[in-house]
Amino acid sequence: MKFLLSFCMMLLSFQQMQSQNLDLRILDKINGAPSTVADRNWNHFTDTDLPVTIATPVTLFIVGAATKNHDLKIKSYQTGIAIFTTEVITSCLKIGVRRERPFTDHPDIIYRKAKGNGFSFPSGHTSTAFATATSLSLSFPKWYVIVPSYTYACAIA
Repeated sequence: MKFLLSFCMMLLSFQQMQSQNLDLRILDKINGAPSTVADRNWNHFTDTDLPVTIATPVTLFIVGAATKNHDLKIKSYQTGIAIFTTEVITSCLKIGVRRERPFTDHPDIIYRKAKGNGFSFPSGHTSTAFATATSLSLSFPKWYVIVPSYTYACAIA
């Protein structure tokens, strides 16, 4: 029994190392060398995540209140709750996983391109962007809402 447990732990460690190596290689390809203009543009785009995340349920509520559309106000609450819940879960996972940012762990491979602080996994920007996109897509199941919402979330990711 001890042998089986030891073997499983060794296998799990090996798999985790392989996953980390694959993760690092993919990030290295995406990250690339420093590029002032491109990095500045992507950082600016990523910085829009918080205002968009906050503005989405607030705008839905304001429009719902102004037009006396009770359904739209309910959708604003649902969107706000989804975003809040996602943020809480993401924060708890960050504390539990405690994964350092790649530019901290691997400064020889990964260049720091953003002002990120704290732990890196899971990505708060990515999770809230996808929570917002999913909420909008469920509330308004039209291609002209779904495609831009998920395109924006993918760009944030």
